[in-house]
Amino acid sequence: MAYVLQSTSSNRNVISTLLPRLRDAIARRRTYTRVLRELSSMSTRELTDINLTRGDIRRVARESAQL
Repeated sequence: MAYVLQSTSSNRNVISTLLPRLRDAIARRRTYTRVLRELSSMSTRELTDINLTRGDIRRVARESAQL
């Protein structure tokens, strides 16, 4: 019976560590998607004005989301 109690406690620890990490990953993914969508909707001229090319969009989105 001690094993079951120990295992349950261990499961709680795993869940308590995974939930914040999961929330953080979801937030980072939302940031990536939002930045990607916003930059993709800009014209080439607008991107040039902020010193970006279409090839830079994914990199900038990854960097802003810290992926």
